[in-house]
Amino acid sequence: MSFSISEIFPNASQGLSNVGFLFGAGTSYKAGYPLMPELTIRVLEKLDPNEISIIETIIEKQLNIKLDKSRGEPNIEVISDTIESGIYTVNPSEDLYKKLINLRKIIREQIVEILLENKRPFLDDHIRFLNALKSVYMGRAESIWIFTTNYDMLFEVAASVIKIPICNGFIGTSFSYFNIQCLQMNSGIILGNRFSPFTQPVVRLIKLHGSLDWWKDNSSIYNTLIPEHINDSLERLMVLPRKKKITETLDSPFGELFRFSERIIGSACKYIVSCGFSFGDEHINETLLLPKLQQGKIKLTAFIKSDNTNLESFKQCASFSYGTQSICKKLNVYESTGSELWQFDKLVDLICKYSGVGGC
Repeated sequence: MSFSISEIFPNASQGLSNVGFLFGAGTSYKAGYPLMPELTIRVLEKLDPNEISIIETIIEKQLNIKLDKSRGEPNIEVISDTIESGIYTVNPSEDLYKKLINLRKIIREQIVEILLENKRPFLDDHIRFLNALKSVYMGRAESIWIFTTNYDMLFEVAASVIKIPICNGFIGTSFSYFNIQCLQMNSGIILGNRFSPFTQPVVRLIKLHGSLDWWKDNSSIYNTLIPEHINDSLERLMVLPRKKKITETLDSPFGELFRFSERIIGSACKYIVSCGFSFGDEHINETLLLPKLQQGKIKLTAFIKSDNTNLESFKQCASFSYGTQSICKKLNVYESTGSELWQFDKLVDLICKYSGVGGC
């Protein structure tokens, strides 16, 4: 491994504080969830000929490219972008408008169906990750900020397994409701007029694109695995994989989550490491990351399998470092040796070694 823990988190010698993590699909791959190429192929396989025909028509018209179902090209991010663009440019009275709205819904449902096929996800790495951080922060009321574009519930389950508190923006038990303020709530006990906070770390999980268990009923937003408890008309809250600015993130709860993240990143969260995130989401790049990097408010270290054009703007920032399987850049110094830390389990190994947790 070519990065040490102190090169990722300069305050590591003091026990870590103000740290955060940005995780994408790559961190869920070993757990049994598909990456973008496989996800695209599997979604396209589930669509009927009429739905495929609509996709072929709009990508050829907008992008002048042909759909390759066998290779999943263009991927579901690009397909979603073209569908969204069509929705906002076609006259709502046209038949195509209704078809695009319906196609967006169908693709979301197919993605959910594919993810739910994984009945027994491999949780070991997520458990090791949180267990190591729990050990580092033992006896300290630190926040572990996790920002993710993943829909799965790996972190929620892993947190329960190792008994570490987790806040995800919802209040309740088996059927909870959304309240952005709970992401900064503290737990403790009241004795008389005195509040004594618990001295324990808390995972503060921000799912920027929604979750398998998020639902909307008019203006109310819920978190549950049993939506039938309220009614059959609930709408699942998941933003489709996209590259361009996501108009859906202006709506609740995504608008609140993005605005909250803008406040936290650069203040309570100053040292960020990303893993499994390709930086292909322009909205996250331009809203949450690049402005804070350019202002010198955060240090961001990215671990990504291969270099790509999405990183070009980031490379201009002095406080940005990255490692791929073939090269590393540490604060404008390039090394010809690569890093394994783009693999989530290898990053977990490094944090486990730092924590000193036996068997981790």
